[in-house]
Amino acid sequence: MMKYDLHVHTFASGHAFNTIWELASYARKNNIEAIGILDHGPSMEGALHVGYFEMLKRLPEEIEGVRIISGCEGNVIDLKGNIDLPLSLQEELVLVAVGLHKRTPFPEKTDIKQNTEALIQAIQKNRIHMIAHPYRLDFPIDIKQVYKIAREYKVLFELNLSLLKQYGDSKELREQISLMIDLVKSNNDKIIIASDAHVATEMGDDSVLKSLGINLPANLILGAVDGYQEITEFLKRR
Repeated sequence: MMKYDLHVHTFASGHAFNTIWELASYARKNNIEAIGILDHGPSMEGALHVGYFEMLKRLPEEIEGVRIISGCEGNVIDLKGNIDLPLSLQEELVLVAVGLHKRTPFPEKTDIKQNTEALIQAIQKNRIHMIAHPYRLDFPIDIKQVYKIAREYKVLFELNLSLLKQYGDSKELREQISLMIDLVKSNNDKIIIASDAHVATEMGDDSVLKSLGINLPANLILGAVDGYQEITEFLKRR
């Protein structure tokens, strides 16, 4: 089990099943010390309005003894890299991730070049900390190009455990994830491992890495060696 899980969803995403309090309670019982509440931005089908994210600053910093990192998984909404949260609100949130998703205004049937450029512009235009599931089979990107810009802007890539659980048998996905890990290693950078949990029991569960034979040195994983202090320092970089 992971001590820090920076990408979890509540019912406010429209397709997840727990409240923040339920997630915190489960985290406490399973020795998860911090969770990142990253509900989908308002353009996602079924997600809540901008006002929900404006109110996140009123959440306690700890619930049931678990640190709560309030934020959003913003959706890229067009090929120009715009996302569904205004910059003024991004600056109020503790953790902002972005990703390419279905059931949003982002165009369908885009190609690698379009997806790559959209993510690069999203990094350049917005105050974000993390690219959620950088490579998806339905939204392929040029990992090297996006990583180059992400590193310049101090944005980290996520190793998304949910994606691996669903599509870990895909040779294409495994190759792209291996490339992502190699880039992080060669640049002595950090990667964020997160569950992308949509139900409490998925939080902190990194067993899929062992089952797929994916081994990452602890020094490459944000928070694995230097603990929560490293996470807080990272969040202040943007």
